[in-house]
Amino acid sequence: MPILQSHDCIKCGAALAVDTEKQLYVCPYCGKTYKYEYFAEGNLLDFAYEALFKRDFETAKDAFSFMLVKEPQNFSALRGHLFASYQVSSLETFDVLKNNLNSGNKDLQACLQNTEERGREYFTTLSKAGDIAIEYKEQLQKQNAVIAEEQRVLNASARWEKRLNIWNEGLFMHYFFNNTSEEADFFLFLATVCLLVAAALFTAFFFGTRVLLISSAIAYFLWIALYILIKALRKKQLLKKVLPFRLKCMELKADYRLLGKEAEKLKDDYWDALLSTTLIDPDPRF
Repeated sequence: MPILQSHDCIKCGAALAVDTEKQLYVCPYCGKTYKYEYFAEGNLLDFAYEALFKRDFETAKDAFSFMLVKEPQNFSALRGHLFASYQVSSLETFDVLKNNLNSGNKDLQACLQNTEERGREYFTTLSKAGDIAIEYKEQLQKQNAVIAEEQRVLNASARWEKRLNIWNEGLFMHYFFNNTSEEADFFLFLATVCLLVAAALFTAFFFGTRVLLISSAIAYFLWIALYILIKALRKKQLLKKVLPFRLKCMELKADYRLLGKEAEKLKDDYWDALLSTTLIDPDPRF
């Protein structure tokens, strides 16, 4: 195969050889191959963008690199090389969560420095969109932090909420079905029952059945009143423990909604910036 000194390998810089049977340029050192169209000056830009749109990013990047050797200020080649480097085929495929082309990006800054005057506004607007994408991702991180904090608060309050719910279920329910009720309350209940039984036996022994019924009724109503009082006091105590957690959760939910609105606005601003970039595109063919 004859050596073509006019064409060098983009990968290693060696002179290319031509394979007439396969109609390819071949690097005899690294083995990389190039189609004939790759070095056709008139069609090279079309060839590079065709590869980019087909998501053949390596081929596209090599083709744009070859163009930039000869025309380092060529806007279309700079943009194509930038897109191929970050594996996006067009502005529409710039996912807001994956966009790293912000004002601090070295590749984008290189494009700004090297491009023609007509391309600077395009790359500047593109970098602004990238800055908005960073803000958007920061807002999402803040939302995730709020969710994590709310879950922590809910876990901390679960014990007290469970007790309060059981006390709210009705008379006696928490004594029979609550594994977390306070032992003091349970023993008070048992002691009261034992006292009533003892009073009933004492009354029946000394005063007869009629007085027993009257005294038992009075004792029963007194016991109910005592129970209601204990229940009210217990609920009040539990509410004092639960209320700060509930207020904190309400505060966190409000923060989450506010962050969500700000994130949505940033997302809209991001796509507006990309649209503006499209409108000022110096080379809208691609």
